[in-house]
Amino acid sequence: MKIYELLQKHSRLPSHKELQLRTKEPTWENYDFWHDFDETFRVYRYHCHPRDRARIMSEVTRRIMDTAESQRPFEILDIGAGKGENILDIMASLFMQNRRPSALDIVEPSPMARECALQLLPRYEYGGCLRDAFSTLEETEKRTYDAITLYNAIFYFEPLEERVVYFLHGLKKGGILIFLYANGFIDYESVIQDICDKSGIPHKITLSVLPLRLFVGEGEIVYKTDMLKTLKRFCFQSKNLCNNPVSDEEFIEILRACSEDGFVDYEHRLLTIQVR
Repeated sequence: MKIYELLQKHSRLPSHKELQLRTKEPTWENYDFWHDFDETFRVYRYHCHPRDRARIMSEVTRRIMDTAESQRPFEILDIGAGKGENILDIMASLFMQNRRPSALDIVEPSPMARECALQLLPRYEYGGCLRDAFSTLEETEKRTYDAITLYNAIFYFEPLEERVVYFLHGLKKGGILIFLYANGFIDYESVIQDICDKSGIPHKITLSVLPLRLFVGEGEIVYKTDMLKTLKRFCFQSKNLCNNPVSDEEFIEILRACSEDGFVDYEHRLLTIQVR
């Protein structure tokens, strides 16, 4: 059984509209939040099955490559880039396949995370990828892109009804909007499908489900308290996101119940919208 299926039996998420409000909590200027999140997120990445993570990065790269009518440099916008680790892997893979340096703009509200991304990502003017780093979407002005990507960052750019249409208008003809998010917790696809249909913009939607196994331990759960707290937040089990979140003890039992060979499948959905 999937982790989200077990959690649905033990807790109740608020309505979509209420969750929209709760997830907009301005955490990005809270130093303690980012320090704790940074340390635990490193462990989280370390525990991800490398084959699953590589497949996700490969799938995102392939979707971008499929938009090209000819081999040419791409222009990419990554929204909610964090410290840049995920988009760096995608841009490097894109570079190796396309054999041309592509331009990357990022939007990251957190000054701390944005500064880390600036330190990590190689600059476009030197032959790398990073062209500009913005704190808000509006700063991108009238630029258009071959691909716009959001990796577990949808709710930080609410309201979706306005933002998704904004993203679609920000794509070149044949460009693609890519959402990657945890499966089973929120029905993003029907919400986004409805928004796209009402926009009147010709488009094609594709949905894939991809495994992302996390090592949690065989028999004994190896996660420390801070790691449990972060993973519970990823599963919408923090007090500010869920009406009745499970306790740490209950969460550990759920991890045990849905683990196989020490791994829990934190399944993700890859939703793409290509404009025609």
